[in-house]
Amino acid sequence: MLIQNIGNAVPVAQMTGPISSDGPRVASSSPQVGVTPQPSESQLKGAVDSMNSAMRQAHQSLEFTIDAASHTTVIKMKDTETGQLISQFPSEAALAISHSIEQLQAGALLKQKA
Repeated sequence: MLIQNIGNAVPVAQMTGPISSDGPRVASSSPQVGVTPQPSESQLKGAVDSMNSAMRQAHQSLEFTIDAASHTTVIKMKDTETGQLISQFPSEAALAISHSIEQLQAGALLKQKA
């Protein structure tokens, strides 16, 4: 499933005034141009239902878990027919590196206290 942004980028602030060598131009103080409004609950539910339907058609599922050691959210994409792991973010290697760094920091903290 491919999810992409199809909207056009809108500048947050537009420059005003003529171009001159007198000094810098000042950004206009218009109210937050380019800020998208929050979707309604029904729009959000519709989008989630649409994504879930596409995932079911592709025989894939997303699994959200929390890594116990690092308290990091882990997202796994699995094939629903075979149960095989297709992709994971962060990867097992990244989680292992995170655990190692935490252990090193804990060891350094103990040395500093001693």
